[in-house]
Amino acid sequence: MFNRSKRLQLRLHPDPILAQISAEVAPAEIPGLSSLIASMGQTMYDNEGCGLAAIQVGVPRRLIVYDISEEQDDLQALINPRIVDLSADCETSDEGCLSFPGLYKPVERSFGMRIEALDASGKSHSIEVEGFLARVLQHEIDHLEGVTMLDHLDPTQRQQALREYFGLQPALPTTGAHAGAEL
Repeated sequence: MFNRSKRLQLRLHPDPILAQISAEVAPAEIPGLSSLIASMGQTMYDNEGCGLAAIQVGVPRRLIVYDISEEQDDLQALINPRIVDLSADCETSDEGCLSFPGLYKPVERSFGMRIEALDASGKSHSIEVEGFLARVLQHEIDHLEGVTMLDHLDPTQRQQALREYFGLQPALPTTGAHAGAEL
C-alpha cells in the first residue's frame, strides 16, 4: 500500500489558481519533487480520486499524479506532460473533479491519445493510452492549462452545474461506466 505522506489542501472552485496555466518543471527541479509527488498521491487517495494536478493543491507546475488501479496501489507521476495526438473517436461520460466535490457532468473526450512526458526520475516517455486512462490524463492535463471540466460544457450546462455545485438546486442522477470517479 502507499506510504502515508503529508496531505495537501485541495483548491476548490472558485479558487482563481484553478484558471492559471502551470509552468514547466525544469530538469534541475525533478530530484526535489519526490515529496510533493508522495503528498499529492496521499491527497488524491484520501479524497478517493484517481488523478490530481499540482495546480489543484496550489502548486502551479506541470505535474500530475494518477492511479486507476483497483487496489489504489500504483501511483504514477508525469512531469511536463504534453498531448501529442488525440484519436478522432470520442466518448461522453460523467466526470467528477476533486476541485468540484460532489459534482458530476457528462464530458466528451477523445477515446485514445499519445502523450510525451517525463517520469519522476526525469526519464522521457512517449505513452499511448485509451479508455478511462485517456480520460483521466486529458482531465489532468486540462488542469495544467487552467481548464476545468466545466469549460467543456455549453453555457446552459455550465450554469446548471454551477447552481448544483453551490447548492442552489439538487444534483441530477448520473450515469456512465465510471460515474462517481473523482478525477
